[in-house]
Amino acid sequence: MAGGLLAALAMGQPRYAITDLGTLPGGKFSQAAALNDNRLAAGIVSAASGTQYAALWGGPFRINLGTTGLNSGAFGVNNPGQASIQTETSEKDPNNENFCAYGTGLKCVAAIWQRGILTVLPTLGGNNTDPGARIAMQKRVTNAFLFTFATDVTSTQREIIQGEYQFNKRWSASVTRDENGGFAVDGKYRKRY
Repeated sequence: MAGGLLAALAMGQPRYAITDLGTLPGGKFSQAAALNDNRLAAGIVSAASGTQYAALWGGPFRINLGTTGLNSGAFGVNNPGQASIQTETSEKDPNNENFCAYGTGLKCVAAIWQRGILTVLPTLGGNNTDPGARIAMQKRVTNAFLFTFATDVTSTQREIIQGEYQFNKRWSASVTRDENGGFAVDGKYRKRY
């Protein structure tokens, strides 16, 4: 009976391993912020320059997810491998809010990384953020078409609608209608170095 109890206790104990995820060459800092069920970790790594980049770690592989400006960080990753990113743009924030907390005075935006592509999500007013409650939904209608709808739940007048069509791995185009009824058409060309 005692042997069965010990075996049950041993099986019920969690097992884990601690892994040093490493940094970029010359970097001094890395931090994991999330882990999915597929053992894919999301977080931040620093380069020798001190610039911080969003990163994913999976087994022996580390993927630098890039940035739209100077610094970025990944703070979540779901089981399909989509990572939620905060990233600075190259534009100065007119209010110098430093919302991303990097101390650079640059605008901070949300982005999603999926299948090797970093996509900035539409903002809902304000330079960086607005304190009102918001909902944003994305739906991949086809393999090539992504639909995004975002709204401020405190007002029916603040909706953003975006459709993005990916022609191939390098070229895509998007049409966005902002909360003021204005339209923007953007073309994107992706190149890896």
